[in-house]
Amino acid sequence: MLKSCGQFSKDSPYPHGPAEGCEEMSSSVRRRAVAASRKPAEDEVREKEAPVEQHLEMDAGTYWLTRIVFTRSIGFVYLVAFLVPLNQNKELIGANGLLPIPVFYSRIKTALEVPANSTVTMDAFLKGPSLFWWISEHYVDLTLDLVAYLGISLSAILLFLGSGNVLIFVVLRVLYHSLVFVGQI
Repeated sequence: MLKSCGQFSKDSPYPHGPAEGCEEMSSSVRRRAVAASRKPAEDEVREKEAPVEQHLEMDAGTYWLTRIVFTRSIGFVYLVAFLVPLNQNKELIGANGLLPIPVFYSRIKTALEVPANSTVTMDAFLKGPSLFWWISEHYVDLTLDLVAYLGISLSAILLFLGSGNVLIFVVLRVLYHSLVFVGQI
């Protein structure tokens, strides 16, 4: 038990320590003083090691690295998926291609009994979802190139920045599936 001492002497080994006659308190203060003198050395060692440990430890439950790698890989896949149509679409499905888009759409309208000069019906759009339903026959080649360039630029954003939002992913999906449908695969 500690005994409380209200008086301190100047002759005490501790300048502000207990006065004579307070041996119990004096010994406990010595033990605390010795322990306190050892802690800074241990704390310094821990502080020197702490930055290394902090850099090596990753927050548990976060997937930031996985998210970046996955986003960049999706960006790479879309980049390749839009580079190929940029080089081949005009020759394959362009206005003067092997299987032109206008001829393909006229066949779909005939099969669904939609008048040739009418706008696209919901039934026709659901049978063949594509942005090319609303493109004039005269601008098919230009639109194919614009879709490919837009897809390349958005996928490059994903690839190089490693981040993207839902809007970029939705636009890439719509553009790609528009090309896939008119590709008549």
